Amino acid sequence: MYYGETVKINRFDGEYFEVNHNWLMDIVWDKYHMPLQEFLDSYDRRDSDYILTLADQNALHYGIK
Repeated sequence: MYYGETVKINRFDGEYFEVNHNWLMDIVWDKYHMPLQEFLDSYDRRDSDYILTLADQNALHYGIK
């Protein structure tokens, strides 16, 4: 779900994390070759895990809620 400059990514266990919209748009295009909105309408737990791992590796500021 898109909230201005951040995007909320569901963890499918009651938690979610938020990442920068532009960062996520680049990641989604590079890996999935699809527009961000199309990805947000169809991602699953594995995709969420992948994005969280990349956020960790890139020392991206995010918060799990």
